[in-house]
Amino acid sequence: MATTYRRLGDEFVLNGTKHFISNGSVAQWYIAFATRDRKARHAGISAFVFPADLPGIRKHRMKDKLGQRAADTSEVVFEDVRVPKDALLGAEGHRLQDRQGDQPDPAGSDCPEPPERLIRLSELTSPAGHG
Repeated sequence: MATTYRRLGDEFVLNGTKHFISNGSVAQWYIAFATRDRKARHAGISAFVFPADLPGIRKHRMKDKLGQRAADTSEVVFEDVRVPKDALLGAEGHRLQDRQGDQPDPAGSDCPEPPERLIRLSELTSPAGHG
């Protein structure tokens, strides 16, 4: 995983590039996985959810690609993107397998993130939501 993050006070700073992101150029929110330490492999991966209009985010729609030309596929670049600490999904450094449901959550829950937060995100991002 090439996208990295570091903690800076009450924020996280993301750097890296995501390739072949479906609807990446039109998305209003992103969920991105990043690692704090590549040597830690899966154990260092965290997930973040944040608005797509933060400073430091560049979006490039991929053109002249093979295959699905009608589908929006983009490259999304994060350059010192600062996200608040509450953008973190689950525990910092939670293993990627835990997020995918392959391993039980070490805290004893099968869900690494409270459903209420995910439901609220769904409401914010749906066209009829905003409530």
